Amino acid sequence: MMDQKERHRRHLAQLKARMESDPDFKERFLKRRRANETARRRANPEKAKAKGKQGRERYRERMAADPELAEEQRKKARERAKDRRQNDLEFKERTNRLTRENRKENPEKFSKWHSDYKTSHPMAARDAVRKWKYGITTEEWEAMFDAQGRVCKICGINHPRSPRGWHTDHVLDENGKVVVRGILCAHCNTSLKSYLTPALLRKMANYVEARGLVESAS
Repeated sequence: MMDQKERHRRHLAQLKARMESDPDFKERFLKRRRANETARRRANPEKAKAKGKQGRERYRERMAADPELAEEQRKKARERAKDRRQNDLEFKERTNRLTRENRKENPEKFSKWHSDYKTSHPMAARDAVRKWKYGITTEEWEAMFDAQGRVCKICGINHPRSPRGWHTDHVLDENGKVVVRGILCAHCNTSLKSYLTPALLRKMANYVEARGLVESAS
């Protein structure tokens, strides 16, 4: 004769199998369960609050005891949030607004978090900056650098001439979109930052050539 735990286990297995084979049933079941949970929380908010607190504490203890599981859960949560932000504009706008408000209210907290993240995840921080600032991934940046021979696109030098590394030269097109023109050394990129026009650059080149000045190799 089956005990109560065995019957419960079989019931859950049957429920899981039906949900996997019948999407409509799964949607109805989850909708009904959410409605029941909402009704229970409203009927007894103090009990629901205490139960939620206990569940969070058990979850934290479980994650602290198993770092690999914790990292796996964080990865899944990031993927779910990313998918929802891409498919739900209202959710994206709401989370962006809440983040801005929280950052404004706790600037020191966000500054410390950002600094700690850059220290502990330097490669991920670099990739995020490239995507946000230039609109390209690290793979696209590396492919562009390979295409120009992994040297400065202007002077052809094979080192960046700066402890900060290579510089990404970019401009805005007529629509305000960032366009990456090439990867430059620090000296060439600094020169372009003066916003010189091509005509003025040609005049400067003529000025240097007319006086027989030799370009410095430094």
